[in-house]
Amino acid sequence: MSTDKRPIEERIAALMGKSAYRDLRDGFLVGGLPRFTDQDVAAAVGAAAHLGCRVGVMALETYYGSTLLHQAALLREWEDAERKEGDTREQIVLTRFGGALAIQQMAGGKVSSSAYSEYAYLIFSRREKLEARVRAAGAWLEEQRFTALRKVKAQLFHEAA
Repeated sequence: MSTDKRPIEERIAALMGKSAYRDLRDGFLVGGLPRFTDQDVAAAVGAAAHLGCRVGVMALETYYGSTLLHQAALLREWEDAERKEGDTREQIVLTRFGGALAIQQMAGGKVSSSAYSEYAYLIFSRREKLEARVRAAGAWLEEQRFTALRKVKAQLFHEAA
């Protein structure tokens, strides 16, 4: 049972099968904070999901694991959060497509501005409207991710105390 000094975020990436990149510019941790095993981090992620932060945990894994494993589930949750009575077809399509692009960007994908124009043309909309929906979906995903990360850290440090 080894302990590791890597940040919690990198440990979550390692749980998703990604290599944990250590940036030397971050410095080195010498004592002070408790050290957690990989099992501790996995248990804290599971506890955060169990405590009602399932969507946030999926966002964490998408961001730190650079994976689209949870894209369909995150997209459903985003659509449910944004659905309003009386939405037009254009609003529904923009919400769905903007959410999909935001999830892909969260996983590390890049979308050029010319691609936004082409996507907007394909769905019979304006580029600005699509970009606004992508930004809104990105903000929602970031909020979910930060909430889950807070719960994971609270769980880890609560257990360490």
